[in-house]
Amino acid sequence: MQVNERYHVAVISTGHMTEDDSQRLWEAWKKAEAGRGIFWVQQTEYGWLLRISASEGWRAELLNVQISPGTLDNIAALEAAGFSWIWFERDADRVDTLAWQEW
Repeated sequence: MQVNERYHVAVISTGHMTEDDSQRLWEAWKKAEAGRGIFWVQQTEYGWLLRISASEGWRAELLNVQISPGTLDNIAALEAAGFSWIWFERDADRVDTLAWQEW
């Protein structure tokens, strides 16, 4: 099978972001639904899917919506490890080397 595009997805617990960050992503997502927000952030049933490969300026865009430094550092660490999509999922595993927030 010929597939021209492939992405590596990290599936991690939503505990690797703050509850406030989740709310801020929701607000950014709602604006995207109206054509004014961050198009590469998608809400899932129990978390968030961030297609960071879709934006060279993902850090600046997330800073603009006030995502916390700890969450930004977690995303940057995953990007450095070769992941281009980050799926924050409520029931996913905790990654010991990433910052953690109890909700």
